[in-house]
Amino acid sequence: MTKGFVVLILIFPFLSFASDSLPSIENSDCYIGSISLNDSYEDVIKILGTPLRENRHKNEVTGGEGIEIKYKGMALYILDNDIVTIEVTGGLYKMPNGIGIGSDQELVLKLLGESELEETDKNISVFYVIKTPNGEFSDAFLKIEFTDKKVTKIIMQFPYV
Repeated sequence: MTKGFVVLILIFPFLSFASDSLPSIENSDCYIGSISLNDSYEDVIKILGTPLRENRHKNEVTGGEGIEIKYKGMALYILDNDIVTIEVTGGLYKMPNGIGIGSDQELVLKLLGESELEETDKNISVFYVIKTPNGEFSDAFLKIEFTDKKVTKIIMQFPYV
């Protein structure tokens, strides 16, 4: 597993307890380009083409097959043929509402709703719980990071630990 995916595993326990207090967003808003959580490896290749890098391995936590796929500006982690993490760091990919790398923090909060801001020395993050297609709360979340009030990273993730 790469360092970035290990970090995501570590922040999930916090979110699972906080999901009742976090604002939520609709499942239909949780796409990056045409890719969403739970899409398959085959879906990704069909939509995005051949990745720049692909690393297959046994997931140490679940024992399932893990695949890390890298495209310019996007990394995906697939576990047992389902996308469980989408991480965007490049400006090519946007959510259906137009939020992407470089979007203003004020615009994000206006479009997705206010959320408690988590601040570090380097950036500010907001978290949202992703609802299921039938409108129920799920274990999936959206994290958006800002530096100088501009989006620098978008992460959508299902827990996989």
